[in-house]
Amino acid sequence: MIKTRHLIIVAALLIAVFCVGAADKSVKLTLWSGYPELQGFYESVAKDFTAKNPGITVEIQTFALADLSNKLGMAVPSQTSADILELISLQSFPFATKYFNEVPADVKKSTMDAINKEYLHDVLYGDKMMGLPFCFYSEVLYYNKDMLAEAGLKGPPDNIDQMIDYARKLTKYDAQGNVTRSGLSMRFAGNPSGTCEKFWAFGLMPFGGDILEESKTSPGKFHNGFANDAGYKALNLYLDLIYKYKVTDFNVKQDSDAFAQGKAAMFQREQWVVGTLATTAPNLNYGAAALPKGTQRGTFAITRNMFVPKASKNQEEAWKFVSYFYSKPVMERMVKETGWLSTRADLDYSKLLEAAPQLMAGVDNPKDLKFIWQKRLTAENGIMIKVGEEITKLFRESSLQGNEAKIREAINKVGVIVDDMLKDEGLYAK
Repeated sequence: MIKTRHLIIVAALLIAVFCVGAADKSVKLTLWSGYPELQGFYESVAKDFTAKNPGITVEIQTFALADLSNKLGMAVPSQTSADILELISLQSFPFATKYFNEVPADVKKSTMDAINKEYLHDVLYGDKMMGLPFCFYSEVLYYNKDMLAEAGLKGPPDNIDQMIDYARKLTKYDAQGNVTRSGLSMRFAGNPSGTCEKFWAFGLMPFGGDILEESKTSPGKFHNGFANDAGYKALNLYLDLIYKYKVTDFNVKQDSDAFAQGKAAMFQREQWVVGTLATTAPNLNYGAAALPKGTQRGTFAITRNMFVPKASKNQEEAWKFVSYFYSKPVMERMVKETGWLSTRADLDYSKLLEAAPQLMAGVDNPKDLKFIWQKRLTAENGIMIKVGEEITKLFRESSLQGNEAKIREAINKVGVIVDDMLKDEGLYAK
């Protein structure tokens, strides 16, 4: 009897030890993202992941992009950030090589087997892959098909001259000559970095310009890429559209809201617009196309990437979730449910985007389209913010319009500011 009791006690102790051990194996991951609108999608994926991987849970924490950037500046160097960081390229540049772990060999192999290789630009540092780019976006032109048809225009404009002509024909005015419908909605304000992005893609790229240009004599050093003819033509284009052709106005609604409400015939933006319009303007008859070309056709490409900081105590589990997230079924869900495009090359977009054909403008790229990538400098975000702040002021300088010397002087001054910022970081060279 005593022996039986001993056996029962021993068995109970073993069970207790096993349970404690099992409890110790449970892992709670945290993931930070700058897309609050995707909280529900992330949580759904995390729930499915946990069902397939009992003992590993994932808490999703989302913040506005600007707030996340501020949070990273403190949390990453102090090693207090989340186990998984979902970052746009610009957010990752200051931290990638110093604070993040390389993608494990098995995850890297499965990624390389599936990914469109051109979207690896912002995570490859030499032979080191520091993160997994799962999503990309670029700028496209959205246009109201009914408004174009009403104006006798067929298809979207293909080049800058056509775009100006279209915008003039599509603009509507009241009896006093005030714009009531923009022929072309433009980005004048808001997040300075975003304003810079729009000027970059819409103004500089068509004329062969860039925000930063690498020195021809000192590789790894840079100078501004717009205190030149391209910068003059870009700023001149904006000023002509505002003051000479009057295709829009500072006093009318701009961007996606204006487009959704029928107060703009065309505008440029990223692919997220399609998902928003499905909710805000479900009956809108519109299309999307590559940005018009000048001397070249260009757009920026930005990837959203997942990183695992070295400070995470749950490396294996974190990469397990990242790998799961990039699996084909989850990426298909992301495209179909959220409208964000995946970097995977093996997805059938024609089927996934049947309900949102406008997104194909980000997939079926013209052969002459050139992707312009950021330069992966720690100072780049600050530079784009500053450029955005400065050009916003120039857009409102009506006295510049038609004065080539003054326009060149104004854009050159912004170039000097950028060069000085590069000098402060030891990154400048002619």
